[in-house]
Amino acid sequence: MEGGNMQLNTITFNASISACEKSGKWDMALHLFSWMAQCTVETDSIFRCAAMSACEKGGAWERALEMFNFMARSNVQLDTISFNTAISACEKGDEWEMALHLLGVMTQRHVELDAITFSAAIGACEKGKQWERALHVLHRMSASNFQPDIITFNAAVLACSKGMKWRCTLNLFHEMCGAALLVPPTMYSYILMDIEHFGDVGHEVALLQSVGKLWGEGGQAFTAAIVAAASRLVRDGKLAEARRLLLDTAEAGSWSPAAQLMLTACGHHSHMRLSATPRPATRMAQTNPYWKELSLMQYVLDHASPGSAMAVCNGMDNFAQLKWTELHHWSKVAGNLKSEVLANSIRGAASGVRVLEIGTYCGYTALRMAAAVPSINITSIEVDPVHVIIARNMVVLSGLVQCVEVLTGHSKYLLPRLSGRRIDGQRLQYGALFMDRWGSEYHDDFATLVGLELLERSVVIVADQVLWTGASLLLWDLASKGGSA
Repeated sequence: MEGGNMQLNTITFNASISACEKSGKWDMALHLFSWMAQCTVETDSIFRCAAMSACEKGGAWERALEMFNFMARSNVQLDTISFNTAISACEKGDEWEMALHLLGVMTQRHVELDAITFSAAIGACEKGKQWERALHVLHRMSASNFQPDIITFNAAVLACSKGMKWRCTLNLFHEMCGAALLVPPTMYSYILMDIEHFGDVGHEVALLQSVGKLWGEGGQAFTAAIVAAASRLVRDGKLAEARRLLLDTAEAGSWSPAAQLMLTACGHHSHMRLSATPRPATRMAQTNPYWKELSLMQYVLDHASPGSAMAVCNGMDNFAQLKWTELHHWSKVAGNLKSEVLANSIRGAASGVRVLEIGTYCGYTALRMAAAVPSINITSIEVDPVHVIIARNMVVLSGLVQCVEVLTGHSKYLLPRLSGRRIDGQRLQYGALFMDRWGSEYHDDFATLVGLELLERSVVIVADQVLWTGASLLLWDLASKGGSA
């Protein structure tokens, strides 16, 4: 264009900078903005905001703030879009104080605030672990007649979760429900993580029931949620509460082999005869985002022998081969050769070792490890609450509630909480680690575990998916320390 006949004007530059903004090409956007001045093409706040936005979206938040400050010094009229872009840049750069300062400047200058303004400011407070300020901005947003959306609530919930304020996260959950917002699984994950950590089993039961109602179909999904909650009560030694919860479920006509096994573990040895008509198991609709996993759970409950970890694992293997392979779906169950490698690796750990698993999914690998080495104790963490419910049911059906613990939460937030645990007065450490989630993040998890001293010096480490998800940093770190995975 520069050497041709097409004239460079505001339209061509606007289109080019907008393209850079959408693709996050901040360096090219700044180059074009500088070129405009050389070509004596008039610039205004629209172009400057587009260039700022390109910097913000491209991760160059410092450049975005530099441009904002330049606009302020140049007496350019700063509008809502300009401030929103600057506050979003503050969020990216963990500059929560600057974000709140800009929010105050907007109020002083009578610049109109909108939902984006408040959401960006709350996000900045969340990144800065400022839960009180995040709640203050959220309440101010509501008072300004702006309805917070799920993204805004998510930032506020995460801020409170980082501040270990579980009652605040629970109150925010009720606010979302009151606003008729569909709470996503990630939100349940944060709230359940907090409630599990502080041991409020009553609220945990209610939340798990909500999860079962939202993403399950038929009576079995509801029963599975109850069983998952009851398993936590049993682990905490609250047998009477667990028994009452299960008996109430049976009276409602909802039952399963896992529920029967759980009830027996609570000291109720009579086989249940339902007083109400049992709810029939329904064929899972493939439109359900969890149809694969819920169908797997239903198949295993129908076909596996209760009390046997290997029977449950074999049932999961059979379903994967019969159903998922037939439908050309990838099986995330680490069976066959992978499971043998895992089992042999865990056998090589010291007797009575504690195992940490990152990425439970439906519980298959945790059960394979427990079956291979009956003396071990396994703590498995899973971010998706629906998968947590399914995994806990598989653990209950295997009769291994006291050996396998499934916790809810993302490893980034949950691992630091494990460092506060004590066993017989001693600091908790794990002698074996199995990582089975997105491999490119293994390095972060490993660094966290080492920093918190959660791993024994002779820890056995097994990691899946290292070739396909780019876990090169973990492999390099282990090799440099003389380890292997």
